[in-house]
Amino acid sequence: MAFVFEGILVRKNLPASVRKKLVVDTYKKKDKRTGRVDLYRRVSYYDPAKRFNVPVGSKKLGEIDPETGKVHEVLRKQSPVRKIVASAILEISDKAEKQLDDQRQQTKVIYGLPVALDVAILAAMGGGNGSKQIAEYWKNNRALLQERWGFVFPKSNPAIATINRIMQLVDPEQFQTLYQELVFPLLPLPNQRGADKDVVAIDGQVVRAFRTELDRQHQMLSFYSTETGIAFCQVRIDTKSNEKPAALKLVHRLDLSGTIVTGDAMHCERKLLETLMCTARADYCMALKMNQSETATEVQDLFKMHEAEVLVGTQKDRGHGRVEVRTTYVLPGHLLSAPIKKRWFGIEYGSIVKQVSQRTISLTKTQMAMNNACDEEEKKVEAETTTQTRYYLTSLSPLCPAIVRNVQRAVRNHWGIENGLHHVLDVDFGQDTMQAKNANYVTNMTQLNKMALAIIELVRRRKIKAGEMTERTSVSSIIRSLQNSPRLAGEYLDIFVHESALAAATSPKEPQVK
Repeated sequence: MAFVFEGILVRKNLPASVRKKLVVDTYKKKDKRTGRVDLYRRVSYYDPAKRFNVPVGSKKLGEIDPETGKVHEVLRKQSPVRKIVASAILEISDKAEKQLDDQRQQTKVIYGLPVALDVAILAAMGGGNGSKQIAEYWKNNRALLQERWGFVFPKSNPAIATINRIMQLVDPEQFQTLYQELVFPLLPLPNQRGADKDVVAIDGQVVRAFRTELDRQHQMLSFYSTETGIAFCQVRIDTKSNEKPAALKLVHRLDLSGTIVTGDAMHCERKLLETLMCTARADYCMALKMNQSETATEVQDLFKMHEAEVLVGTQKDRGHGRVEVRTTYVLPGHLLSAPIKKRWFGIEYGSIVKQVSQRTISLTKTQMAMNNACDEEEKKVEAETTTQTRYYLTSLSPLCPAIVRNVQRAVRNHWGIENGLHHVLDVDFGQDTMQAKNANYVTNMTQLNKMALAIIELVRRRKIKAGEMTERTSVSSIIRSLQNSPRLAGEYLDIFVHESALAAATSPKEPQVK
């Protein structure tokens, strides 16, 4: 099966032992008729029996100028879209070839891992949520994939079992490393955020259709950048564990400087908070639940005692027939008692937050018309107002001028992981309809879906900013447009890869898994 090595297409099926010995060099070739000298880049390996290097692939770099000795790059006659997309496909294939170990018997391999991964990404962008859909996508778009991207396929199409085996044998950590190399440069740097820090939401998700051998549902824990809409890290939660050790495992390996990490009550643990601040170099803003009775009661009493000293900020939102006014109150964390400050790392120099949300929901025109048709006694109330009070503990200093704005953004954006990630994966990508038990398969398929979502979300936001799309353009509508259009999917993939490469080249190295 063909594969890509150092950007050069190798059309021969080579065993793993030979692939490790591949080398790249350059050579010149002179045309006797015209006298032109061309420069080529070649892939070869040393054959001990023949005692010379056997070439397995080459690529023309350009023509050598006889006067200056400079190489003039080859300009192929192809459309701009094809030229750009092909480079993106080769980039992904090259990364997969270097970073992913193919654990199959190489002498029996027909469908190469890099090519299979490329097709799986294109299929996932169109809503291909399983091995069956990927195999059908491969079969239906075979001619186009060969024509526009130069994929070399065998005569037969891959079976569903083949796709299953590939997704099971790929190491999830290696796949995640490949994914993170692409998305980390796209995350905002601390010096680009200004006073508004990026909010990173931590939350677990039950993959309902996937079940373990013990008939238990798989759970995935994700780290989600609300500013970019990218889930840049995930880990599968062990069936005998919960989100706490899984989150701690990832936080130990990440640099989240310049961000605010949010989570639910499960993550309110001193060890995790200490790791967030000391190792990951991030701030936290955690919700305080009423089941933490001792802390909740003390916080409520503090706001009653120091009512005149609180820092107040107000935020008003309109949309979807409702008006919501959120009032935020802030107190310094050193007012808490010693036992509570001991349990909440960093709270002594942080803040206590109280947020009162007042939501007014107006009736629609249809509901209003129905009310007008009723008798006076049967008329409903035209608007309903509800009030809800929540409490938070954060490491953000009360002396910071942007404390209220950052807290409001952290509280508001935390729900982005539910609406922008979990809901989209479950509904739009059909993750709840997939069926599997293998842990590696589950992890790789969810990672594949998150990669497809990251590509779509990045392009969507770029097009909205450029005026080519509106805010109402949903992810689901984009998925439908990509379902039967590999060309458009390739364009999206190209924009994503090139944006990542540009960000990596123009910015300092982004925080990565250590």
